[in-house]
Amino acid sequence: MFMRNDRIRIVIADDEQNICEMLKRLIRFDDLGLELIGMVSNGEDLRNVIVKEKPDIVITDIHMPVMDGLEVIRWCNENGCKTNFIVLSGYHQFEYAYNALKYKVNDYLLKPLNEDELNETLERIAKGIREGEQKKDNSAYIQSLHEHFMKTVSYYRNGQKPVYDNVDMVNQEFMLKAEPGIFRFLFICVDDLRKDKQGNEQLNSVIEKLKDLAEKKLSHCCFEYVCRARTRSMKIFLNYPSDQEDEVESELKRLYEEAQGLADLFNGMNITVCIGDSMNDPKEIPAAARSAWYTMFCRFGIGTNRLIWYGQLRRADISAQKKEWETQIRHAWDVLDEEMFANTIYDIFSVPRAVETTKDFAEFVHEIGAIAEEGKESFFQKTGLEAPEDREVSPNSRLDDSDSMEEYRDSLISLYGAQIRECSEMADKKNLKPIRLACSYVESHYNEPIKLEDVAKVVNLNPIYFSTLFARKTGQNFTEYVTLFKLKKACELLADSDMNINEIADSLGFTDARYFSKLFRKKMGLKPTEYRRIYG
Repeated sequence: MFMRNDRIRIVIADDEQNICEMLKRLIRFDDLGLELIGMVSNGEDLRNVIVKEKPDIVITDIHMPVMDGLEVIRWCNENGCKTNFIVLSGYHQFEYAYNALKYKVNDYLLKPLNEDELNETLERIAKGIREGEQKKDNSAYIQSLHEHFMKTVSYYRNGQKPVYDNVDMVNQEFMLKAEPGIFRFLFICVDDLRKDKQGNEQLNSVIEKLKDLAEKKLSHCCFEYVCRARTRSMKIFLNYPSDQEDEVESELKRLYEEAQGLADLFNGMNITVCIGDSMNDPKEIPAAARSAWYTMFCRFGIGTNRLIWYGQLRRADISAQKKEWETQIRHAWDVLDEEMFANTIYDIFSVPRAVETTKDFAEFVHEIGAIAEEGKESFFQKTGLEAPEDREVSPNSRLDDSDSMEEYRDSLISLYGAQIRECSEMADKKNLKPIRLACSYVESHYNEPIKLEDVAKVVNLNPIYFSTLFARKTGQNFTEYVTLFKLKKACELLADSDMNINEIADSLGFTDARYFSKLFRKKMGLKPTEYRRIYG
């Protein structure tokens, strides 16, 4: 049984009304899942119905007034209509029907019509339409899985997430057709130095040509070939037999040479082919993807318009700097300081050229996104706020569309600066209550030693975050607030009580009366005894 929205939609066209009615009686609409949406008697009306209703199948006579059936079929073919045509013909019109085949007519039937032949033809075409739609749906689904694979495969922090134990796991998750062998990624980058409208239009053309060229050169060598094209680059996954390594590398070189021919046609465009490391263990597929990213990143320092292999990248010992940078990024997120984050990123990208072209520096830059994401996750865990849905899988994909290291640097600052700002605004809306609770706690416990860590625990916030939030909301740090509150109470006691200085200090949680007196004079401009003499 076919649901209404699953039915194939049909239009009948014949200048003889009795033929239209006969067809309507002969067609087994319910059995075949068909729906009649119109009957017309001339070619112009038929064309108008096709434009408006977009039927799946049209059954049409050839000879009709105004426009004949063949003219309508030719018009549809020239204008990209997806309608399927069945042509009705008399014996003396056979040559017309034969000529219609060149316009992709699905079938032709001779008059007088045979009921079984008519319905068998309709059943065959309807089945093809449904299978085509299913195939199209499956193709779109598979394409979306491949796209997700290419987006996410390298976005793992080392040691944080499991990889794939075998090829079958990768195939099942992403509907790939990979086989045991070599796994490799590469990027083809088009750096447009002109930045004008004409350049953008030509860039689209260049990317399409490179996409076709890469598939032509590489796919025939591979078990699996997946390409993800972006605005200024494309990322390609290759899986090929181990004994084909030399052939694939030769094809990669030829790909680069032919790509340079394209670059020569467009002044101001540099085409760089960045090839990652080859791996033979499925567990190393993410590492293979990262190595291609590192190579693409290093093109800014090494130079564009060339073929760059991962093996060309040097090593550098920057372990101390990496530790310091990571600490600064995390702290910027802890205190939600957008300026601190930006300054840290500027500092990272200010390394000497000899460092910025190394594997170690590229590896750390790749990690920036993960470190920042951990800082963001920590913020939402500490505050109990609901995290908004991520708008992009990986900030590292922004490198795909960057023409320079500075452009990528600025995109990181823009992305995470906006997120820090957003988190800060969310916290401000929620955290007025914790500030009031903290102030209330100080008011009722001023006669005790008060530590920031203890109050942060009372208001259920991380101490660092609480300290930052308190300063932002009150304009003074927490310790300063507590000190001034206690000293105001001391002024009241000095003016209105007979308690001596030691007793007042003790009643305010100061264990050392001499320290209290010294602090009082520093903050209030008078010794406690002088204040009492003036105001007591």
